[in-house]
Parts: sequence; C-alpha cells; structure tokens
Amino acid sequence: MDISAVKYRVRKEIWHGWGWTPEKLNEYERRKKASWRRLLENNWRHFAFS
Repeated sequence: MDISAVKYRVRKEIWHGWGWTPEKLNEYERRKKASWRRLLENNWRHFAFS
C-alpha cells in the first residue's frame, strides 16, 4: 500500500499480488517494448554486422 496516499485516506496499491492482473500485464508489455527498443537503439551496429 502506498503510505503517502494513506494520509489522504486513499487506498493505492503498489504491488498487485502474484497473479497477472490486466494492469500488471500491460505494464510488463510496456516495459518489455521499451527494453527492446533501448537494446536495439544502443546495439544496432552489433546486430547489423554480425
């Protein structure tokens, strides 16, 4: 639970549990795409000439 949100009596979860909620799955896909994009941007020469 987000402690700073508790001060305002708002329940805000930071961790969504063990399962794959739609929010967690969307966040995973977003981070995966960003990671691949950074990898390819930084190492495109390696992939192009190997």
